[in-house]
Amino acid sequence: MTGLQTLPTFAPGSADWQEQRRTALGGSEIAAVLGLSPFESPFALWHRKAGLATPTEDKPEMEWGRRLESAICQKWLDDHAADAGHPAGYWESADQGHTWLRDGWKIASPDHMVQRYDIEQFDAHERGIVEVKHPLYDDGWGPSGSDQVPVYYLCQARWYMHVLDLQVCHFAVLIGGCDYREYTVSQDDADVQLMVEAGRRFLDSLTAGVRPPIDGSDATYQVVRALHPEIDPDHIEIDLTMARDMVDADRIAKEAAEHRQQMVSEVLD
Repeated sequence: MTGLQTLPTFAPGSADWQEQRRTALGGSEIAAVLGLSPFESPFALWHRKAGLATPTEDKPEMEWGRRLESAICQKWLDDHAADAGHPAGYWESADQGHTWLRDGWKIASPDHMVQRYDIEQFDAHERGIVEVKHPLYDDGWGPSGSDQVPVYYLCQARWYMHVLDLQVCHFAVLIGGCDYREYTVSQDDADVQLMVEAGRRFLDSLTAGVRPPIDGSDATYQVVRALHPEIDPDHIEIDLTMARDMVDADRIAKEAAEHRQQMVSEVLD
């Protein structure tokens, strides 16, 4: 049994928005928890939740995505004769049947909630959500009409479906400003269980003050730099083991770059 309630809607990135999400996990964050997001790492997200790192800056592509969202979604609504389409707002889930889950830690903010009736395909109203995406390139996106979406967006869709107790998520995707595609994904209970367990461990680590390990992502690098503004760019003393590991990493990187250049030359030849 899942309780569901609406939450106030704040401007993305605002202080109220950050506080609302400080002890909860949304669909755009669960992929980061799992280490599957190209935009955020577990380490970076943990420090933002803990208030030790600044929120992610709003970028032009994010702003224009918000501006174009309604137009892209309207295209999907027009093509599918949806009975209703409206901004979904913010929702909070509380799992009453599982005492080990803290109430209110799972939130969802899908782009649109829709319902429709198609006599050829459905014997009842289909309730679901529509997620709007606007990538510059089609990396990770399969043919239009398939369920092949990038894994981090798949995590987001299934998290939203879990919180809202729905079974279908449609993607309306405009690639490069002119290539419109549609995708449909369904719920997967095994994925949901994995995400819920990982999310719970992540929030427990916040409470315990145990940060995730440093990884090789740019998001982690940027947070580490911000955490230590006193770093001297010219001189630093580290222990011998770390020094050897750093030298080895530089050697491996150089060898890999040379090998790739060799392979490029062979391919061109």
